[in-house]
Amino acid sequence: VGAESYPGNGATTPTNYCMETFVNQFEGNDYKEKAQNAYDTWSAHVASMIRAFRRFNSPKPIIVTINTFYTLPTQDDNDFPRMVAEKATERYRRNGVELPKLGLGVQGATTNGIDQYSSVTECYADWCNIFNEKKGLGI
Repeated sequence: VGAESYPGNGATTPTNYCMETFVNQFEGNDYKEKAQNAYDTWSAHVASMIRAFRRFNSPKPIIVTINTFYTLPTQDDNDFPRMVAEKATERYRRNGVELPKLGLGVQGATTNGIDQYSSVTECYADWCNIFNEKKGLGI
């Protein structure tokens, strides 16, 4: 089982029509305020979705894909995938029960991506560093 962490194809970077369409659905006095509201709302939604998946307490692995997502060019494009990774792997208890961590995936893994990982160069959605940080968690 897997889950995406961005609102739709094309709505991943701040400078395209899909993102502008997404952002303009949110409240705000100007585009910058709407974009921040869109980012905050979507981030809260994804965090809630991750907690819901963890409450399934599934015997089968559940993986959440880490993607870049930012609504303004001034935002760090690694903040969102780091939040997703943290929510998927942090300790989470509900009603006294420790719930399982989610696995992390990255969409579009390629041979080039494996080469990037082995040399720890710039990886899409900071997945090289996130995988290195989380690899001891058994996910």
